[in-house]
Amino acid sequence: MTQATNTTPDTTLVIERLIDAPPDVVFHAFTNPASLEQWWGPHGFATRHWTIDLRVGGAFRYEMYVVDTGEGHWCSGVYSVVEPNTRLTSTAIIEWGEGSNLPDVGEMLIDIQFIPEGPKTRIIATQSRLPDASWVGNATEGWSQQFEKLVAWLPARG
Repeated sequence: MTQATNTTPDTTLVIERLIDAPPDVVFHAFTNPASLEQWWGPHGFATRHWTIDLRVGGAFRYEMYVVDTGEGHWCSGVYSVVEPNTRLTSTAIIEWGEGSNLPDVGEMLIDIQFIPEGPKTRIIATQSRLPDASWVGNATEGWSQQFEKLVAWLPARG
């Protein structure tokens, strides 16, 4: 398993990870609600209430929450590219919810490529249109931690 990260000086990051599983398995992990509930989110966070309409123009929505407190926020988006086992592209919106002093985050763009390398998959994830440059570091850390959770979950998926 290897990882590389590139960030642009503005509001885009590109992160790569070589996963020891074939593209169909990794793509399924990114598109199946039951799978996503097992690994999606950085350390200390989990997700629930996934809905996925996996087609161009289809939407997804889920709640990400802090494991220790249950406090959560909603994430959603619309798919613009769905190429099974190859590529997913969507918008991404964060709704912090009532009582939050944070402004909602809208219309980020996420593009994920699943590239076969023998029996493994190279994931190239590009997240752009982050709210400002200060988000790039946290988003990079979040993707890195999600990939760690994915790698740990894949062998146990049975």
